[in-house]
Amino acid sequence: MNDEGKSNSALITQHSAFNTPAIRFEGFGGEWKEKRAIEFCSISTGKNNTQDKIHEGKYPFYVRSATIERSNNYLFDEEAVLTVGDGVGTGKVYHYVNGKYDLHQRVYRMYDFNDITGKYFFYFFSNNFYKRVISMTAKTSVDSVRLEMIADMMINAPVIEEQTQIGNFFQQLDRLIAQHQQKHDKLRCVKKALLEKMFPKQGETQPAIRFKGFSEAWESKVLGSIVSFYKGKDLPKSSIQDGGVYPCIHYDELFTKYSEVIEVVTSRTNQNENLFSISNDVLMPTSDVTPKGLVKSCCVKQNGVVLGGDILVIRSNNQGVIDGAFLSRFIRTREQQVLQNVTGSTVFHLYASSIENLDIAFPSIEEQTKIGNLFQQLDTLITQQQTQLTQLANIKQSMLAKMFV
Repeated sequence: MNDEGKSNSALITQHSAFNTPAIRFEGFGGEWKEKRAIEFCSISTGKNNTQDKIHEGKYPFYVRSATIERSNNYLFDEEAVLTVGDGVGTGKVYHYVNGKYDLHQRVYRMYDFNDITGKYFFYFFSNNFYKRVISMTAKTSVDSVRLEMIADMMINAPVIEEQTQIGNFFQQLDRLIAQHQQKHDKLRCVKKALLEKMFPKQGETQPAIRFKGFSEAWESKVLGSIVSFYKGKDLPKSSIQDGGVYPCIHYDELFTKYSEVIEVVTSRTNQNENLFSISNDVLMPTSDVTPKGLVKSCCVKQNGVVLGGDILVIRSNNQGVIDGAFLSRFIRTREQQVLQNVTGSTVFHLYASSIENLDIAFPSIEEQTKIGNLFQQLDTLITQQQTQLTQLANIKQSMLAKMFV
């Protein structure tokens, strides 16, 4: 964690003792006290309904979802912890507020804290409340929260000074996570905007923006006239093993393992009766539970990869004319056209016939390469941000487990 995530005191590992956490800040000792939530704070709900929201209103309006609406009125001006009382967010949505806000009639507020800080209460409560309400119902989901579920929840807390340290630590960690999330979201927005601007719209042969030095009109073709279609053969997961002779890609990996350009294939198999890849092949899933899942195309840049079943392979008839990474991204810009030809009701299918008549526009291979490299750089940055987000989320979960009783 960088300087923003540091605390004034070091964290130390503590030997197991009754009612104490696994690790705590240096300088603090002794057992934590345990009391019911109602002994630490007051509890009530709001008064308003979702229809009272005002677009771009002056104050935050907390309703029965993770979405924060706006209102021109406020009910409370205070420090409080909020949780949804019913709906899909029950037991899963929490907010810390300190200031003026409006509140839905089925959202609980914990306020007027006594012998506990609001931030500490928020982190303890949001980390433990869902487990409590699930234990109080025979179902796997919670329909609604009763006041006594909150009021009678046991809260463990150290002295105020240690609570403050803990609250500040997690607040700084949340800020760091929010910063990386913001960077990740901005990069995805930039990529989406460039995909719209750097590929021609349907029926056009020039994109809105281009790299300097390129001005010729893009060539327009029907996809089936410049590529051939193949289908991978079944590759049982039992055949995938460490030390296999051939690199391989099976169907599930298109969704879980690889991004838009596959540079290195890590799975291995000894099965050699399958279709082998040629660098620049474009791969698409042929079945999925949602139509949009079928528009997930990617380009494999490696020769000799064994391709599993339920994978549609799009291979250029003339290598050096179409770059696979470019073609894969172009197909993604034609999502609506592809979806019109998807078949199925509960499981959806994509065939060569679904996309062979797709209109494809493409520039010179040099311009294709530049476009592909730009998006590859963006994908790398997005992946880096996602990796950092995952690491920070794991750190937070680990600290939540070890810094509270």
